[in-house]
Amino acid sequence: MEVLGALGRPEDMRTLLAWAELDGKTVRVAPDVRAALTRRLDELVNRQPDALRALTSAAPDLNRSLLTPVLHGLAQTPSARRLVSLGELLDCVPALDAFVLAEIGHMAPRARAVPEAATRQQVRRYLRSADPVLVHEAAAVAGHLRDRDAIPDLIWLLDSSDRVAAQRAHRALVEITGQQLSMARTTWQEWHTAVSEWWRDEAQKRLAIAVSGRPGAASLALQELAKLRLYRDELAPALAPCLQREEVEFVLLACATLGHLGSPAAIEPLLDTLAHSNVDVRRAAYLALRRISGEDHGDDPVTWRAKGW
Repeated sequence: MEVLGALGRPEDMRTLLAWAELDGKTVRVAPDVRAALTRRLDELVNRQPDALRALTSAAPDLNRSLLTPVLHGLAQTPSARRLVSLGELLDCVPALDAFVLAEIGHMAPRARAVPEAATRQQVRRYLRSADPVLVHEAAAVAGHLRDRDAIPDLIWLLDSSDRVAAQRAHRALVEITGQQLSMARTTWQEWHTAVSEWWRDEAQKRLAIAVSGRPGAASLALQELAKLRLYRDELAPALAPCLQREEVEFVLLACATLGHLGSPAAIEPLLDTLAHSNVDVRRAAYLALRRISGEDHGDDPVTWRAKGW
């Protein structure tokens, strides 16, 4: 197992799993072997990301005692691809769905990417589950995934007789939207309707002004758009051209706005801005990067990229 972890190829994933269950699929695997599997699986996937496909296809047939170390191995190193693979494991072994949801929620904030739509959808369907434990986990994970499409179901849960579900739904709504509203369902419905209509009818006009309008009008548009954290992952790439404008004060505001929105989609344009000719702009880009990532790798974009950003 150690050799396969260090030298194996994607097609060796099934061999690694088979060696961990040498005594059969019904005999509980020894703790030291389970721990070794977690380490070697993480090592193999780090070197050979394509091994993830073999892992997810083999997982439903594994010895049950190996499923937990497999999930731990997947969650060891956060990445967008591993997050997708965790989502694909949902419903493979229904008894472990709550644990899979918990691992997705733990990884999502650390995955350094906007979560895939498929993963968000896979989690979202558990919000209507008959199992309260799954509802509790799915509500929390929807918040960590910042799943805007989960908002109607989360608002519906605010009236649930299950107070844990209602409280987790409320926390998720705050996490997704950035709005500190009460737990009243009608309050959230009215806000969601209003902001959705504004996005549909006005946002593109404000974006056009922010990118190419006169500095004063562009600054006002940028400040208005900064309130829309609900749409942060669409706004971040759309606002990236603002970082290339000539007005230094406006670029400073653009950096601060992207930092406030907090989307991983802003990382790449902000890294490019670390090479700006103005020292204040470089500082603003660095502060925005630190706020979005929760990490501090200085003002050298090479260092940030070496750390996986």
